[in-house]
Amino acid sequence: MTISMPLFLAACDDDPVEPTSEPLTISGTVLDSNQEPVAEALILLDLEFHFAQRPASMIEFALAEPGQVVVEEVSWCRDEIFRTRELDLPSGTHFIEVGGEDAEGRQLTDQPLWIRLTTSAGVDERPLVLLRNSGESGGDYGQWDHAFVLDHVRIQARTDAEGKFEIVNPCLGFGEDLVVEVEDGPDIPQGRFAWRVRTWVYHPSYPGGTPGPWTEVDPTNGCQVDVELR
Repeated sequence: MTISMPLFLAACDDDPVEPTSEPLTISGTVLDSNQEPVAEALILLDLEFHFAQRPASMIEFALAEPGQVVVEEVSWCRDEIFRTRELDLPSGTHFIEVGGEDAEGRQLTDQPLWIRLTTSAGVDERPLVLLRNSGESGGDYGQWDHAFVLDHVRIQARTDAEGKFEIVNPCLGFGEDLVVEVEDGPDIPQGRFAWRVRTWVYHPSYPGGTPGPWTEVDPTNGCQVDVELR
């Protein structure tokens, strides 16, 4: 089975530091333009992905005989199954699109996933990078309205009464190696996830979402991100 993705990962530097097994925390504070804390703001995380074009991520696999295939879209830390599909397929080569939504129809944020295929021949698990929110705006999620955020986006955290938030051990695969096949773009057979992240903040009292700065993530200490919501 092969996975073809018309994208490539941002090239990291040659930093040999391996991912830490200790808890990695991304924390921060959200303030308004008057430097007052903003409570109940919604926090999402955005990885620094680069891509050749907006992809429709496809999984290619072959069946030697007709049978049922169970397709599971699993978080990178393997602690959550976003969606499960059971397909009855004939023998031969098949292509299945990974749609970017969970079982409740909520849009998944950009992230690495594991695609688990269970057939009569056994279980096969492969990596895939989901890029559904990037569009043509340089990776920006764009302007959000309240209903879209609540119904379709997976929220990572909410700010408290002091405008503070904390995300412990985000399942984002920092520093992991990932081998991909590139259909369009430079031939990069292996890359590492960049140690850069930014927050996206939404609050219904403000128009649309506000991006935080790109921030370097220390593999042992995480990072602190402060955002001014205008």
